[in-house]
Amino acid sequence: MEDLLALAVLDGKIDNFEEAILHELIVPQPKRFLRATKYTRLNINYLTEEKCRANFRFQRNDLQRLCDALGIPPHIQTDSRCSTAGVEEPLFGLSAEYISIIANAVMNIIVENKAHLLTNLNNLNCLNRNRMRYYADQLQQCAVFEDDDQYVLYGDPAYPLTDLLLCPYAGRNLTKQQQNFNRSMSTVRKSVEWEFGKVISELAFLDYKKNQKLLLQDIGNMYRTAVILTNCHTRLYDSQSNQYFNIKPPTLEEYLGV
Repeated sequence: MEDLLALAVLDGKIDNFEEAILHELIVPQPKRFLRATKYTRLNINYLTEEKCRANFRFQRNDLQRLCDALGIPPHIQTDSRCSTAGVEEPLFGLSAEYISIIANAVMNIIVENKAHLLTNLNNLNCLNRNRMRYYADQLQQCAVFEDDDQYVLYGDPAYPLTDLLLCPYAGRNLTKQQQNFNRSMSTVRKSVEWEFGKVISELAFLDYKKNQKLLLQDIGNMYRTAVILTNCHTRLYDSQSNQYFNIKPPTLEEYLGV
């Protein structure tokens, strides 16, 4: 059939426009790539707990609890008419653009509902005086304190010394007690960085600089969402810092104020 089409063109019986139309009709075309055909739609109910944890960082039985606590509605409809019906709705197999739109919608919901937990410690209902006393008691097992009458934050030497912020003793002529304090608090302070490392460890795409498009993506809200999800992860599955200080974290619902 293709040979006959070529002869017709050579004989001048059809022009180029007619040839193009006939070519589309006669010559077999390669099959279009469909994500749903290659990847199929993933049903989360068929995943093992191990695979669910590897793919989504949370166990299957905790996903609905997490959505409820974060205030994510069971049905999401975007302005571009993309929609999904909760954790039971399989998104895999849809286009990357569709999934991205849904992901951004979920991110905006989390930021709108829970970002205030990151802006002011007073917004954390679980961080009351009794829990602060509990944290101080656990911390006292790992560091040297001279006075425990007032709760303060402890920072590295880059921070200024204020009534609510302590820093290491500066200078060379330090007493033995001051040296011991600096040494013990240095070990404790470094443990705080483990939680920053956990954010990147659990959500590694944040550490992929080539994928972070400053003027094209809402990077700030992406990181806020990642921190909130990581904190939720810690409430459900513990963390290195909690184990180091032997601290029992508040429940997921206590942290999110539900």
